Amino acid sequence: MIKYRFSLNISADDWQVFYQGGIRSIIVRAFNGLKLSIPARNFIPYVGFTGIQGTFEITFNEQRKIVRLQKL
Repeated sequence: MIKYRFSLNISADDWQVFYQGGIRSIIVRAFNGLKLSIPARNFIPYVGFTGIQGTFEITFNEQRKIVRLQKL
Protein backbone atom coordinates (compact mmCIF):
# COMPACT_ATOMS: atom_id res chain seq x y z
CA MET A 1 0.00 0.00 0.00
CA ILE A 2 1.16 3.51 -0.83
CA LYS A 3 -0.02 6.48 1.27
CA TYR A 4 0.14 10.20 0.66
CA ARG A 5 -0.97 13.11 2.82
CA PHE A 6 -2.11 16.53 1.64
CA SER A 7 -4.13 19.56 2.69
CA LEU A 8 -7.18 20.77 0.84
CA ASN A 9 -9.20 23.96 1.04
CA ILE A 10 -12.08 24.28 -1.46
CA SER A 11 -14.83 26.81 -0.79
CA ALA A 12 -18.49 25.84 -1.06
CA ASP A 13 -18.83 28.12 -4.10
CA ASP A 14 -15.90 26.44 -5.85
CA TRP A 15 -17.26 22.99 -5.01
CA GLN A 16 -20.58 23.96 -6.60
CA VAL A 17 -18.82 23.68 -9.98
CA PHE A 18 -18.52 19.92 -9.35
CA TYR A 19 -22.29 19.57 -9.09
CA GLN A 20 -22.68 21.48 -12.32
CA GLY A 21 -20.45 18.94 -14.07
CA GLY A 22 -17.41 21.20 -14.43
CA ILE A 23 -14.97 19.25 -12.25
CA ARG A 24 -14.04 15.62 -12.66
CA SER A 25 -10.82 15.49 -10.68
CA ILE A 26 -8.95 17.53 -8.13
CA ILE A 27 -5.21 17.97 -8.40
CA VAL A 28 -3.39 18.17 -5.09
CA ARG A 29 0.25 18.32 -4.07
CA ALA A 30 1.14 15.76 -1.42
CA PHE A 31 3.37 16.82 1.45
CA ASN A 32 6.26 14.98 -0.24
CA GLY A 33 5.85 17.20 -3.36
CA LEU A 34 4.14 14.66 -5.62
CA LYS A 35 1.14 15.90 -7.65
CA LEU A 36 -1.92 13.65 -7.51
CA SER A 37 -5.09 13.77 -9.59
CA ILE A 38 -7.98 12.40 -7.54
CA PRO A 39 -11.53 11.92 -8.86
CA ALA A 40 -13.67 14.63 -7.26
CA ARG A 41 -16.44 12.19 -6.34
CA ASN A 42 -14.13 10.72 -3.67
CA PHE A 43 -14.43 13.95 -1.68
CA ILE A 44 -18.25 14.01 -1.49
CA PRO A 45 -18.37 12.54 2.07
CA TYR A 46 -16.19 15.43 3.29
CA VAL A 47 -18.21 18.35 1.87
CA GLY A 48 -19.63 20.65 4.52
CA PHE A 49 -21.44 23.97 4.50
CA THR A 50 -18.13 25.78 3.97
CA GLY A 51 -16.81 23.38 1.32
CA ILE A 52 -13.92 20.99 1.95
CA GLN A 53 -11.11 21.83 4.34
CA GLY A 54 -8.55 19.71 6.13
CA THR A 55 -5.68 17.31 5.92
CA PHE A 56 -6.30 14.04 4.12
CA GLU A 57 -4.55 10.74 3.62
CA ILE A 58 -5.08 8.71 0.46
CA THR A 59 -4.07 5.07 0.17
CA PHE A 60 -3.39 3.32 -3.14
CA ASN A 61 -2.85 -0.37 -3.78
CA GLU A 62 0.00 -1.70 -5.92
CA GLN A 63 -2.10 -1.20 -9.07
CA ARG A 64 -2.51 2.52 -8.19
CA LYS A 65 -6.23 2.11 -7.40
CA ILE A 66 -7.63 4.15 -4.52
CA VAL A 67 -8.21 1.95 -1.50
CA ARG A 68 -9.16 4.66 0.98
CA LEU A 69 -9.39 8.42 1.35
CA GLN A 70 -9.77 9.69 4.86
CA LYS A 71 -9.75 13.03 6.58
CA LEU A 72 -7.24 13.19 9.41
